[in-house]
Amino acid sequence: MKKVHNRYKKTVELVGKGGIVWLPVPGEIDRAVLEKFHEREYLREINFDEDEIARIDYTIAASELHGVEEYLDRGGLFFLGGGFHHETPKTGTFGRFNDVGIVLKHLEERFPRRMVIDLDCHHGNGLEIGFYDDPTVLYFSMHREDLWPHTGKIVDLGSIRAFGFNVNYPLRKDVEPEEYLGALSALLEYLVSGFRPEFIVYIAGADIDREDGFAGLSEFGVEEIIRRDLVVREHIRKANVPHLVVLGGGWGVNAPEIHYNTWRVFAGDLPGKRLQVYRGGLPPDRLRKIKFIREVTAGVFSRKPGKGIYSTFAKG
Repeated sequence: MKKVHNRYKKTVELVGKGGIVWLPVPGEIDRAVLEKFHEREYLREINFDEDEIARIDYTIAASELHGVEEYLDRGGLFFLGGGFHHETPKTGTFGRFNDVGIVLKHLEERFPRRMVIDLDCHHGNGLEIGFYDDPTVLYFSMHREDLWPHTGKIVDLGSIRAFGFNVNYPLRKDVEPEEYLGALSALLEYLVSGFRPEFIVYIAGADIDREDGFAGLSEFGVEEIIRRDLVVREHIRKANVPHLVVLGGGWGVNAPEIHYNTWRVFAGDLPGKRLQVYRGGLPPDRLRKIKFIREVTAGVFSRKPGKGIYSTFAKG
């Protein structure tokens, strides 16, 4: 865990005290809030006295909830931590609490339509499992297809009740930045305008950096990741809804700088002129994937209440 602490510490030093940024601090979570996402039996088995990871995860989730309550009325919050998208009893991962899942469940009455933009290099299998049958949450992930946990296939689109509300876009390790940014922009344009989320969580993984020790996309460095963040910022601003930005993964030497740049993007400190979204033609395999996603979800986001199995969130 020392490596995680160092990453956060260095990012804190870069960010300083400017902007709306929330740091992990001790706090409490109402048991009923935890049980909205995590099963009661699972929670009973956690021994906080002996489990350091559980204590750290709990602190992060509690801090994130507190920050959301304090700052969402201002539009958005950058949380210096979090993005633990694997954690559920069914995933067998190293973590204990899924902070994003807990926040999304906590806000379900305030924001009936919530969206996750997960750009960590790994697929968020915990979030997919947690919301696979929930048509009030749209989970969108772009991740490297050959990495653990080896989930997040393009055909995994949600249960019958929530079909189309789980969208995966698997990537090759050597995907070109222009391909990535073009696909990201096209899909966000389609998904955000169609779903009309009232709250968005962005998991801004730094682990797509080529220097990351556990993941990475071979053609991505610090500059390309800034362009990624600018694309996401553009679409969140268009949506004009409260949003939460969390760090996600990142284990390489550039991780603190990448997290710092993400904060600068959302604080408005990096100019939009660096937003150079790829406008050219995408390769045929990319176009086929985007076409497939659009075709199988066609009409899902516009059904009237009472007009089929996809109508839970629709307002017309």
